[in-house]
Amino acid sequence: MKSYPWPIASLTICYLLAATLGMTYAITSANLNLFSLGMIPVLVGIYLRADWGLLLLRLYIAIQALAIMALATTAVIAWQINPKEVVVQWNGIVIPIGLVIASAIISQVLQWQVAFSASTRNFFKPISVN
Repeated sequence: MKSYPWPIASLTICYLLAATLGMTYAITSANLNLFSLGMIPVLVGIYLRADWGLLLLRLYIAIQALAIMALATTAVIAWQINPKEVVVQWNGIVIPIGLVIASAIISQVLQWQVAFSASTRNFFKPISVN
């Protein structure tokens, strides 16, 4: 039995935490958050080491990238209209835009690196029994 390589194990832990938070939010607020709940099929694919697991992981990260680009485009347009109105807040705390941008870029780079690493490809290769 192959063990989990550390990149996929660390990504799985992060996805598991985010999916748990997303499910908790969905239950308490009765609102679905598809970015958090979308991690569940990815986690199942990783756990089962299914052929479709790697494809689903890459597809999920690509959807995240598209969403980040859409939000960035919206933010740039809003910034040009009224710069004082473009503020990121969480529980009343203002988060600097630079921190949000840096977090999004770092998150995407690390996820893409894990999705396309050789250890991840080897992890999803079928185990042959002779």
